[in-house]
Amino acid sequence: MDPAIEEAIKLETGDSPPYTQDLLSSVGYLEVVHARDIEALRDCPNVEVLSLIGCDPVDLRVLSGLERLSSLVVQVSNLRSIAGVAHLPSLYKIELTASLVEDLAELQSCRGLRYVKLQGNPLAESSYREVISSLRAEGVRVAFPDEREWRINGLLREAGFLYGYYRAHDGYRLCRPGLRLTDHPEMNHPIVDPGRLEEIIATNPAALPELFRRMDLMPRTLGP
Repeated sequence: MDPAIEEAIKLETGDSPPYTQDLLSSVGYLEVVHARDIEALRDCPNVEVLSLIGCDPVDLRVLSGLERLSSLVVQVSNLRSIAGVAHLPSLYKIELTASLVEDLAELQSCRGLRYVKLQGNPLAESSYREVISSLRAEGVRVAFPDEREWRINGLLREAGFLYGYYRAHDGYRLCRPGLRLTDHPEMNHPIVDPGRLEEIIATNPAALPELFRRMDLMPRTLGP
């Protein structure tokens, strides 16, 4: 079992590993931070609320046996595909933010879905134009990036940078999903004006990593 999952279970139950199957079956909520292997989540069959923060990699097919899972949050993680979400029959809410998702088509097979959040992903045009529209037509509440934010995420991907760009309460922030480029992907998200970021991508993309070392660009308040 990945140490990050062990720690999440310990925080939720108050018990230390090794864990019995009875205890694992009693777990209903988990917040997993910096896991490098989420396979052991299969052993928590009754979890209803799951957050994966800064995990790398993330394969949602691992969760296919979690029939009670109603709320799934994946943030600043190396999540590239949402394959598997259609096999979560109780899924009501899903947040896929500041990650690396391009194709949203499988969300259309989640019949109970009512809330989706999608900021900070390099969404394919078909997903941005068609899938989101289809979900909204079905009564799903969708929080999605504005046109400029969406285009900039695409530009970052085209330039070869696996970064995320999303709108927060204090401006637009840049982040590094997953654990390949930083040990703490949930931290140090520089605030960068869209025009300035577009200019850097177009004229000097090699300067992008330097933005994460600019303390003058770092948020002064917590939260998205």
